[in-house]
Amino acid sequence: MRIFSALLICLPLSVVGADAVSAGGLFGEKAPFRGTVGNWLDKKVEKPYLTPYARKNTVAATSALGTKIGGPLGGLVGEYVGGKINERAAGQTPAIGRPYHYAAAPPAPGQGGSVVFRVTNSAEYVMHLRFYSEKRNVIWPDTSNSYVIRDRAQHEYNISCEIGEKVCYGAFYTNSQKYWGVGRQASNACHRCCLPCAANQQVADWNLTD
Repeated sequence: MRIFSALLICLPLSVVGADAVSAGGLFGEKAPFRGTVGNWLDKKVEKPYLTPYARKNTVAATSALGTKIGGPLGGLVGEYVGGKINERAAGQTPAIGRPYHYAAAPPAPGQGGSVVFRVTNSAEYVMHLRFYSEKRNVIWPDTSNSYVIRDRAQHEYNISCEIGEKVCYGAFYTNSQKYWGVGRQASNACHRCCLPCAANQQVADWNLTD
């Protein structure tokens, strides 16, 4: 019963904590304190110092709470919840309450064609990237994950697809409404962000900027 109580307390904390941290913090773009000073604090203080400290202590806090309520097993529950909060804050899990309506990509063999997207993130923040079929309800890499671009290097994505369909990219920030291509859930029209799937591999480069 005590362990069950720990779970009931920690899970709501994971929802509140995840949304708060994934909202972008206190400083910078789309945050409560923005502008020249806010952006400077975001780059020089919050990201390099405050965010790593907060993530480390998130696990410690939820683990301690779980241990106090449910003993050793409750501590393990709290540690798991803390890890999930950090995953959500890093954009490694989908936003709570926003399920994706695409099936996981089927196995590559037998599809017959391929496209190659070479993408560079020249925007200010970490970018998440997915690819969508215009013909089928298919998403790459899958329904729960995205490719994450954290640097300025060019990244190559080789997508196996069905000949005749178009594959489009959708890039986005997890903490704002900013998007490129068809966006987070392929809900935006875009005519220059798709490649036709063919037996002879189609290749194109994209440099995404703010």
